[in-house]
Amino acid sequence: MRKIIIATIFILFSINGIHAQHFIQNADYRKQVQQDFLLRSETFNARTEPLLSVFENENLTTEESEALKFLYAYMPLSDLADYDGSFFLKQVRLALSARDEFAWGKTIPEEIFRHFVLVYRVNNENLDNAREVFFNELRPRLRGLSMYDAALEVNHWCHEKVAYATSTWENHPYTETNERSARWCVPHDVDGLVALMGGPDEFERELDKFFETDFYKTDTVGNSSVHGNETCHHVAYLYNRIGRYDKTCRRVHDIL
Repeated sequence: MRKIIIATIFILFSINGIHAQHFIQNADYRKQVQQDFLLRSETFNARTEPLLSVFENENLTTEESEALKFLYAYMPLSDLADYDGSFFLKQVRLALSARDEFAWGKTIPEEIFRHFVLVYRVNNENLDNAREVFFNELRPRLRGLSMYDAALEVNHWCHEKVAYATSTWENHPYTETNERSARWCVPHDVDGLVALMGGPDEFERELDKFFETDFYKTDTVGNSSVHGNETCHHVAYLYNRIGRYDKTCRRVHDIL
């Protein structure tokens, strides 16, 4: 029975693919995804109907169908067991809506979109409707903005929404760190952090204070200047950015 359902779905794919816009433009890669999807679908067992019945939706476009097959072919097996096709179709439609809503969305290369926008998770936590909430709330704020300005606006939005209030280890908002070490976690824009702190001299003083006051000390909410932990691995090398290579050497020597 499962093979009959899969074969039926395959026929629907073929019919739906005539004279339609493809999600995957490269025909060879599209064929590979199709093969991987069919191979994966043979493992669905009792999950066949909850996962594949979504393809019977008469409003399903070829683009949505191919995007859904891509997800099914390569998503974690646990997601196939825990969530139904309707959930994944919503993820596909939200991703495509975000692309089509803004002029710059259509400039994102297909491969980047496929692997970094379409995909619905970046960790192993339970899935929810966060993408829908973010899209609906940010859409009016980003409409008409360039990609650059939209990225800045998203950061402003995050700043409005997120507030950290250190309290106790059990409910503090950091994991294996605290605000004193997390402040240095901006490897993507060290120059911006230098400017934010008031310039190279003040940046150097803050680094000195971090090493000399907090070095290998902890408090009730976790680690501070503990360089065996990821949040601090890079901090000694920040001196290099302001030309104090000697201090990087000294701090690395102390750490080792």
